[in-house]
Amino acid sequence: MPTAFWFRRLALPFLIVLGLSGLWSAYWFYAQAQIEIELDREVARLQVRGGQFVCEDRRWRGFPLRIAVSCASSRLELPGGPVIETAKLEAAGYLNNLRRIVSRADRIAVEGEPKWSFRGRNVAVSAGSKQPDRLAFSASGEALTLADGRTPAIALDRLEVEGFIEGLPRDLSGDLKAVLSQAARLGSRLTIETFTAQMADVRFTASGTVELGPEGPTGTLFTTVSDYKGFLADLERRGAISSKAVRAGSVVIGLLQSGRQQADGEATLALRFHAGQVFWGPFAVAEIPPLQ
Repeated sequence: MPTAFWFRRLALPFLIVLGLSGLWSAYWFYAQAQIEIELDREVARLQVRGGQFVCEDRRWRGFPLRIAVSCASSRLELPGGPVIETAKLEAAGYLNNLRRIVSRADRIAVEGEPKWSFRGRNVAVSAGSKQPDRLAFSASGEALTLADGRTPAIALDRLEVEGFIEGLPRDLSGDLKAVLSQAARLGSRLTIETFTAQMADVRFTASGTVELGPEGPTGTLFTTVSDYKGFLADLERRGAISSKAVRAGSVVIGLLQSGRQQADGEATLALRFHAGQVFWGPFAVAEIPPLQ
């Protein structure tokens, strides 16, 4: 057949694809511009409340399927709350679900109380909401180090967390402490669907639901640790529990696990939250200040 015939047959599909590509490009740049405007508005609102957000060397990328903003470094000052700093930071959302945002940072450090730092490889945090009072979240990372400046740093080979918070205040305005106080007054619920931390040969998992209240969270997470003696030794090294408690607790845990079909050294215990106290099995391991 003549070349002109094939050219006419192929020209229309080609023009359609070209037109759709142009429309998608226009939509991407429009959506990116709107997100940038909204981000600047949120920063302005934060500044009015006494906070600040600084993104060094801000750049937009991700075309064609996602919209991402990156910062060479960032600093978030929360009004009435801590200061959060990161090394290289990227936050991205996909055009088919911009309600869910995934953030990645090489290092996260918090100044103030509590003071801690979090650094590692492939660190990612995401959050999204389909309901105004429900926030879903997840976090993951590899080769992680967590430190609070007081106790020995925690080295994790891997961390994965997934869960959601229900009953949040519909208006999340105010500083961090005010939002937490509102959530506590409303009885918001924190559900951990998946929590897995790998520390060398020790694997710690947890799941369950706790309810936030003015005096602190209340509820139970069900935990499993693959090597409870090694885990207890690590808690003792950090000063979370005494050597006397470790000896007595090891006996109690051994009795609790007797008769269960579990691997050698594996223990399943409840992590209980009550009146500001945190108990792991027979041990009191932490205190949580009132959320008011």
